[in-house]
Amino acid sequence: MKLSKKTIYAVQILIQLAVENSGDRVPHGRLLAKKLEISEPYLEQIMIILRNAGLVVAERGCNGGYRLNRRPEDTIILNVLELFEGKFNIVNESLKKRKYTNMERFLRENLWDRLSCVLRNCAASISLQDLIEKGLENSGSEYMI
Repeated sequence: MKLSKKTIYAVQILIQLAVENSGDRVPHGRLLAKKLEISEPYLEQIMIILRNAGLVVAERGCNGGYRLNRRPEDTIILNVLELFEGKFNIVNESLKKRKYTNMERFLRENLWDRLSCVLRNCAASISLQDLIEKGLENSGSEYMI
């Protein structure tokens, strides 16, 4: 499975919001786009998906911007991945619907499905808070993306 750029940026955006929101700051889209080195229209596309999923909220007004709608420890990475990529599997779901040879069925059941399960469980065990703490631990006192 290869993650899309949109998914990778979504995780980066959520981490950045978690860090920014910790001090009552609500960053504007322009500031987020600049920090993450992506275009503002592309950031807005991602934010629409995150907002519709209830992960972020947009605050209007001169001091408006974006903030997390959940605590970082309640935002699970698996949910973000599946929001952008669909069900997290190594083997494309469309390939699962075709008729398999015995070898292909054996590999799907004993390797690909098991690997998918391990990756899903791993992603389900990681929260935004875990990533922030790991970032602080690795960089000293300030989290850097």
